[in-house]
Amino acid sequence: MMRRIAKTVVAGVLALGLAACEDTAGPGGEATMRVSARGDGGPAASRVAGDGTAFSQALGSAEGTVEFRARVYVRTEAGSWVELTRRSAERVTVDASGRGEAKAFATAGVRATGYDRVRVVFEDVKANVTGGIRIGTGVLSGLVTVDLRSDGRTVVERGVDVELAAGGSAELLIDLNADAWLNQASAQSNTVSEAAFESAVRVTAR
Repeated sequence: MMRRIAKTVVAGVLALGLAACEDTAGPGGEATMRVSARGDGGPAASRVAGDGTAFSQALGSAEGTVEFRARVYVRTEAGSWVELTRRSAERVTVDASGRGEAKAFATAGVRATGYDRVRVVFEDVKANVTGGIRIGTGVLSGLVTVDLRSDGRTVVERGVDVELAAGGSAELLIDLNADAWLNQASAQSNTVSEAAFESAVRVTAR
């Protein structure tokens, strides 16, 4: 009798373990998703806001760095959200001009399935502008901060189209589009509105 009970308990534990593994990989297996960021993604003449609206003003080109902290999530086509960062905001520093390679800052194993949306929760966004850029309100230089709301965070969501097969991989590229929002800053207060930052950021999958 005791042996039968023991076997039943062991079988139950093994079943739970297998169920947990299947839940992690999903029915399609497991894949990898990486997150990278860059300060700016293209020539000033072609830069657009995240919603596709072109900026009409003549843009100055920023030199320096942009630093931020962020948590990144992706949504499956079934509607569930998965965090790609390690349950905390990752700190990242990139070249404001966008020169050089994008900087990878998060990698996670995910289910091999389709993903249709990305959510980036930004904290503590600031740029260190060297040399100065001429904008509509004057010459902008030094430390420039994004004026976040009282909770100190801003959320950017963008649609993507990612289909991952088992063993496959994809990269989410966060383009801060720094010149676009820095050109909307106040040269007197060295701040940028949260709305200007949110509308400028782009996210693409590759």
